[in-house]
Amino acid sequence: MPRPILAVFLGDLHVGSDSGLCLPGFKMGEGENGRPYAASHNQEKLYRAFVKTREAVKAMAKGHRLFVMLGGDLVDGVMHHDTTETDGNHKDQRDMAEELLAPWVRMADEVWGVTGTVSHVGQEGEEDSSIYARLCKPGRFSPVHNI
Repeated sequence: MPRPILAVFLGDLHVGSDSGLCLPGFKMGEGENGRPYAASHNQEKLYRAFVKTREAVKAMAKGHRLFVMLGGDLVDGVMHHDTTETDGNHKDQRDMAEELLAPWVRMADEVWGVTGTVSHVGQEGEEDSSIYARLCKPGRFSPVHNI
C-alpha cells in the first residue's frame, strides 16, 4: 500500500525584507565587508516559529511521503532599498533563502515551486527559479510557472 501524502506549503518568505523571514546572524556581504544579519525581535520570533514548524512537520511526516510546495516571493528583492525596507543584494537574499529552505528540501520526497511576483523576484521569476535550481536535485523538483 502506498504511503499517504503529507503536503506542506511555504511561501512569501520575503527574505531580505526588514519584516520577512531571516536567518539571524547570517553573513551578509563578502570578505571584510561581510557582517552578520541583525534580526529584529519579531524576525527572531518568526524564525523560531519557522524552525518549530519544521520540527513538527518532520515528526508528522514519518510514514508519509512529504511534498513541499514553495509559493514564490522567497526573497524580497532590492527594489525597496530606497525606503530601507530591504537588506542585502540579490545574492545575499538568495543565499539566505536557500539556507532557510535546505532542511525542508532535504526531508521532502518531492518539491514543487511557483515563481513570485515581478516586483520581488523579477520579470520571469528568476530569483525564485535560481533558488529552486540550486536547492533541488533533478527529478525531485517540479517547477510550476505562473500563468
